[in-house]
Amino acid sequence: MAWEQVMYSLENSLVQIVNALPIAVMVLVIILIGYLVGWGAKKIVETVFNRVVWRFLRKTIIGQKFEDAGIDLGSVLGGVLMAVIIALSILLAINSSGLSGPAVDFIVFFINLLIRILGGLVVLAIGIPLAMLVAEYIAKLIGLTLGEKNGEIPIIQTAVSILLFLFVLGLALGIMLGSTALLDNMMVALP
Repeated sequence: MAWEQVMYSLENSLVQIVNALPIAVMVLVIILIGYLVGWGAKKIVETVFNRVVWRFLRKTIIGQKFEDAGIDLGSVLGGVLMAVIIALSILLAINSSGLSGPAVDFIVFFINLLIRILGGLVVLAIGIPLAMLVAEYIAKLIGLTLGEKNGEIPIIQTAVSILLFLFVLGLALGIMLGSTALLDNMMVALP
């Protein structure tokens, strides 16, 4: 009697494992495809950023600081994009597998949180150097209009830099916190 129960339990376990194999293979294939797409997107972002955008950012103070520190902003942005794509592929794999329960809910919550944080970091990584570039341009434009020799008015550049930095910071925080109310209020405040 006991031997039959053990054999029955082993048989049921084996059947459950065999039934779960197609789902496990599907999940692994989805995550592998996500990894490959993320890797390709990372390479594209690195190449485009370093060849197009970095030429202009290198001329700013922030760009020079990044260069002095040895930070390759294209690689950072590409890596963040790859992480987001892989996280999305894990979410897709979980949803398509039909798994449920508290552990799955926690994993989904964590991945959504990770995606929001990475999105905010991307906004900061792109927005702050661009804000400094725009502030420098506006200050030179106003300085040349007012008749300054080299076109630079440091107080105007500082003021515009602070305003644009605060806007970028608010936008990044809105994305990280998932707050549409913060983003809506920021858009209303714009001229």
